[in-house]
Amino acid sequence: MGESDMMAFFLEDVLDMLQTWESECLALEKDSNNPDFNELFRIAHNIKGSSKMVDLGKFGDFIHRVEDVIDLLRKKQIDFNLTHVELFLDVHSFIESWLEGLSRDKSFFPVDEGLEHRISAIKNTVNIKISTPENTNNQATTPDPIDQNDQIANEQGEAMEIIIHKNLTIANMSEILQENKFEKGETYLVVIESDVLDTAGIQYLISLKKTKDIQVNFKITKRESLDTLARLGLEGMVL
Repeated sequence: MGESDMMAFFLEDVLDMLQTWESECLALEKDSNNPDFNELFRIAHNIKGSSKMVDLGKFGDFIHRVEDVIDLLRKKQIDFNLTHVELFLDVHSFIESWLEGLSRDKSFFPVDEGLEHRISAIKNTVNIKISTPENTNNQATTPDPIDQNDQIANEQGEAMEIIIHKNLTIANMSEILQENKFEKGETYLVVIESDVLDTAGIQYLISLKKTKDIQVNFKITKRESLDTLARLGLEGMVL
C-alpha cells in the first residue's frame, strides 16, 4: 500500500469513527447523570495511533490533548457538565474540517485558538475542586471590589486595559475569545463587568492567569462575580 493509499484509508477510517463520536456526544447530552466516556476515549486513542501511521504529528498531538480531557472525566478528576459535550462536538467539527483539508494537502494545519484555549483551561482545573460548601453558614470573605480595584490599578501602572462587559458564561465564550486578544510580552488589566460567572468563565480567567507569555491581573467590579469566586474558594487562583 502506497503513501497515498494509506492516507486515503486513514481519512476514511477517521470519518467512520467520527460518526460514533457524534453519537456518543449526543448520548452524553441526553443522559448527563450517568456519563460513560470509555467509547470516546477509545476513539480518541485509536485516531491518535492511526495519525502516527501516516506521519501526522500535529494531528496526533491535538487528539492527544483531547484524549487527556476525556481521561480526566473517566477518572472523575474533573466534574462533568454539558460544556464538555459542547467541547467534544466542536472537536468533532474541527476534525472534520481538518480531514477535508488533509484530503487536498497533507501539510494542511488549521488553527482554532478558541478550541485550544478551552482544552487547556479544562486541563488546568485538574487540581481545583469547584463545589459549593456544604455549610452555608461558613461564608467565605469576599474582597471589597473598590479596595481591590485601587490596589491593582496602583500595581499595574501602564498596563493595557481590556474591559469585558458580557457575562463570562459558556454561551458567550466564543464571542469573548474573538473580541479579546492578548499579545505576548504585554501586561494587561482585565476589567470584568460580568454579573454572572460559570465554570467556563472561571476556567477562562484561570487559564489567562497561568499563561506564561503575558501578565494579567483582573479588576472585578460586580459583587455577584466576586461572591461566586469566594463561594467556590477560587479567589486566590484568579485575584
